[in-house]
Amino acid sequence: MLLLSELNVGTEAQVVALKSDRYTQERLRSIGFGRGRIFTLIKADKNAPLLIQFFGTDSRVGISKELSEHIQVKAVAVNESNN
Repeated sequence: MLLLSELNVGTEAQVVALKSDRYTQERLRSIGFGRGRIFTLIKADKNAPLLIQFFGTDSRVGISKELSEHIQVKAVAVNESNN
């Protein structure tokens, strides 16, 4: 299990769990980080938000490094996640 903040750019991953207080979990879910959601890490510059693109949509979202440390993920291949 990894944290979102530990992923390499270009990695496809799936949200496994949100590890934070209730308010932060609700906030993360409201911007698309629900359990099982698949995404690709598009950009991860040292001093900028991480840029995520959700699988199956054109939706992208920026997320702070701090918030990304509350999201547990596992790397997946997109065709593997369709099973």
